[in-house]
Amino acid sequence: MIKESLKVNIFGILVVFNMRSKREKEVFNRLMESLKYGQTQPILVSSLDDSLIVDGYKRKMVSDAIGLELEKKTIEHQNREEWLRDLKRHASCPETRESVRAKYEAIKKVFPELGTESIIQILMEITGKSRMTLYRWLGKVSTDTYSNKHKEEKMYKNVETWNPFYGCNFNCIYCKPSFQAKAYWQHKNCGLYTPHIHRERLDKIPNARVIFVCGDSDIYWCPFEYGKEIVETMNRNNRTDRIWLLQSKKPSCFKQYLDILPKNTYIGTTLETNKDEGYEKISNAPKPSERYREFKDLEWDKKYITIEPIMSFDKEEFVNWIVDINPDFVFIGYNSHPNEVCLPEPSMDETIELIHELRVRKIDIVYKLFRQTSLLDLPKLKEKWV
Repeated sequence: MIKESLKVNIFGILVVFNMRSKREKEVFNRLMESLKYGQTQPILVSSLDDSLIVDGYKRKMVSDAIGLELEKKTIEHQNREEWLRDLKRHASCPETRESVRAKYEAIKKVFPELGTESIIQILMEITGKSRMTLYRWLGKVSTDTYSNKHKEEKMYKNVETWNPFYGCNFNCIYCKPSFQAKAYWQHKNCGLYTPHIHRERLDKIPNARVIFVCGDSDIYWCPFEYGKEIVETMNRNNRTDRIWLLQSKKPSCFKQYLDILPKNTYIGTTLETNKDEGYEKISNAPKPSERYREFKDLEWDKKYITIEPIMSFDKEEFVNWIVDINPDFVFIGYNSHPNEVCLPEPSMDETIELIHELRVRKIDIVYKLFRQTSLLDLPKLKEKWV
């Protein structure tokens, strides 16, 4: 009976699987053999909803295509986390586009409160696929949004970087594929990212309105005497329309320069999160709470905060920190190298809520990398802003 059905419905199965790769064909052939010889194990489903399959997504797709109804066996789950745990435990065959789409639709149906980005993060955990691959497989955005153009973008758009000093010893894991990779073919110390001076660059200030001073470094590691030379050069080359940006993950280092900084200088710090726990795995920089206190206590009327790469946070406390600092603007963006560095990221829904809370408090937001795929959720932002 099964063999007859397979013969009649073979074209329908091929259409269902829409196979494009050698691996997908191998998976298909394995499933066909399994059904042909009667290995029709029950499909395991969650007690939360029978559309949440724990094991047997591909078997179900093939059996549906040939008109064969497989037995269902229910596994008890109290919450989503228990279902995800079992789903990962039973994952074996390589994923196909169709099995990913089936999982996406099931999650969307059972958990309607989850946004697209939140479901994508769940699928990343289940399948091991990258965010970009999953968005492409789901057909949520056109493939041209998946180029690597973002890797060539500057840290801040419409800003020129001036690096009379270079390097940092905080060893943030997300800097390795960006600043450190970019420096590899330069001066030997640049490639190692060892803090060092470039006196020959002192008088080579870009002819731009906004200058990010030592933007590929952290000014904390700059020797104070040479740092004074940098500031003196800024004062000599000042323009009435110019804006200087200075940033450090050790904000207290700015104290020694405040009396001599040009008045049109904005000082900033990075606060990827408000969580200290586990931060030592990300960076050797001072913990976020220490940066917050140091930056808040600096007496300077032009400040900004960079929340990039944004990491999971406690919304109420994080908002309070930012309000206490009272920045002129806040940069927000996601990790630009998700395939090289895995960070504990918030969902897009959580980031949208954070942005909303800051905007209602009249804090200007400058949007950095949101990986374009996440723009699917921007209508939620517009709703919040009305």
